[in-house]
Amino acid sequence: MEKFIAEYARIYRFLYPLIFLFFTLGIFSIEINKPSLGEKLIQRIMENPETLLVGGLPILWISAAVIILGATSYFSGILYKFDLKIIYGPVLNKIDELISDMEELRH
Repeated sequence: MEKFIAEYARIYRFLYPLIFLFFTLGIFSIEINKPSLGEKLIQRIMENPETLLVGGLPILWISAAVIILGATSYFSGILYKFDLKIIYGPVLNKIDELISDMEELRH
């Protein structure tokens, strides 16, 4: 079981940053009223003429997104184990109890 958890933790190293990226892109494409929420935020930032842009986006936002993506990738193992504990914690505890009971019966 530990082997499977370790393998899935490696998969989630890429999955968690993708989830964050899609969530972030979704915020920029939500159209509450015309223009979208992301466009409104960019327009507000563009009012400052000293804002550095890369590809039409403020460099501060891009760097913050890269840092968050890196952090979610780095801490993906911890996040995955936390998710696993929340969702499947009682089931995994019961499986561990059953395995220990079977070990006792074997001896």
